[in-house]
This record gives sequence, C-alpha cells and structure tokens, in this order.
Amino acid sequence: MYKLILLFIYLFSVSAFADSTHMTDNVEPMDTTYKITNTADAVDMALKYTGFLVSNEELSDKIINDVTLIEMVDTTTPFIHDLIDGRKVWKVPFYNIRISEKKEMGEMEKKSLSMRGIDVYIDNERDFDVYINAESGQLFKIIASFSEYDPALAPEPPYEIAEEQMRSINEKYLALPDSLPNVSFFDCLKRCFDPPEQSKEIIGFYVIVKDYDRDKEAFPAWIIINKGFPPDQLSLPPGAKDWIPVHHKNMRRNIFNAETGRFISADNGPKMPLDWKPDKR
Repeated sequence: MYKLILLFIYLFSVSAFADSTHMTDNVEPMDTTYKITNTADAVDMALKYTGFLVSNEELSDKIINDVTLIEMVDTTTPFIHDLIDGRKVWKVPFYNIRISEKKEMGEMEKKSLSMRGIDVYIDNERDFDVYINAESGQLFKIIASFSEYDPALAPEPPYEIAEEQMRSINEKYLALPDSLPNVSFFDCLKRCFDPPEQSKEIIGFYVIVKDYDRDKEAFPAWIIINKGFPPDQLSLPPGAKDWIPVHHKNMRRNIFNAETGRFISADNGPKMPLDWKPDKR
C-alpha cells in the first residue's frame, strides 16, 4: 500500500506553474480553419500551427512534393480519439528543424554520464510529421519519431488506459479547437520542462483541456510529450528509485495555454502500466 501511495503522488506531482504570460508574434492571430484541398494549402496550414521557419526553396523543392493524403490511425488520444481515427489527413513532413542551439557534449562528459548509467541523446535538428484533417484543417498530431530501437522508449498507452489515468487527476480533453492558436507549437516546444534536444520522441497536439480541479474554464492547449530523455531521478519519492521502471521516469507531458503561451504544468502521465515490457529483439 505504501508503494501505491508513493507512486500515485509521483505520477502526477512533477508540476511547475508560471503566473506570467508569454506572447509570441510568429503566428497569425486567431482565425478559423477550413477544408484543405491541395498540398500547398496543407503546408501553409501546418506552418501556421507549428511556427516552423522554413525557406521558400525548401518548401518548393522538397516539402510540398512529399506531402501525402492518408487515412489517420489513432488508438491512443484520450477522450477524442474518435474525432481522429479513420479520418483523411494531409501528412506534411518537415526536415531538419533546428530545435536547439545547444552544443554536443564532449567525450569526457559523455563518458562520465555513461559510467553513471545515464544515456544522453542530443539531436538539435529533428524531422517532424504534421497531420492535418483534410476536411476541416484541424491539427491532429505533430510527431518527431525515433527510428532506432530503445527498450526504454514505451509507446503511448491505449486511449482507454490514458482516460483512466486522466480521470484520476480530474482532467479531460474535450475537443479539437476549430481556430488557430495564438502561440505556435515551436514557441512552446522550446520552453518545455525537459530539453527537447534530449528527447528521442516528441508528440504534440492541440486540444481543448478541462482541469476540473484547477481551472474554472476549459481552454485551448498545446500538449507536448517528450520521451526518452535521461531518466528522472531527482523527483522520485524516497525508496522509489529501484522499483519504478524507466519508462515511467523518461517521459513528460507539458501543457501550455495556446492563447497566452502560459506554461500551465508538466507531469509524467498518461503512460504505459508499470508491468509493460518492450518487445524483445
């Protein structure tokens, strides 16, 4: 029982709050979405959501040619997966997006961390896939995947498990916004709790969030999940270091108010259950 109490405290207690607002001018003011009928419009809409800085040359020579129309498969987004799964989407790729200016670690620093059992992955430039609903122009997901095998990198939990965990903290995703955010994904990504360049996988989505304990009104939010960074040891409750698995310590969900840019909170859920095991290779 003691372990269960400690675990519950840990699962959703890694939080931080910002009272000040942070505005940005790298995206247009709020505007309604609309049906996307061609690749150029799909790229334009993806840029409005993401705030990525891409040259006209790269847009014309590479990105627009690689845009595809596919059927979205979603089994993980809690409460609103039925709004996403099976819909026609434009998959818009962005290449070598620079997410950080931090330098690579030196060999001595890498060796020191390795001796302590800490694997630090740093990649300042990442490829992202942006999924835009072809019928409405709404954003479904922004994903930077990790192509290599990592047994500590757990997948997103099925939506049923995620919903159960979110109900335990009295929180819910209500809908997909039908207007563009004031603050871009990229602006929020750079201010996440954990350095994004150390995350092997990044998942972002734009939803209406209701926290029944903390906020009186629902609000449009950026949800940014960073996964695969060095395991979080500092915030563990006493005695929990050895029995909480790595996949519960190397991910974080960040929540930002998409209208003001305010950083709302960071926690490490939802996630796969404690007894999840990776596929053996």
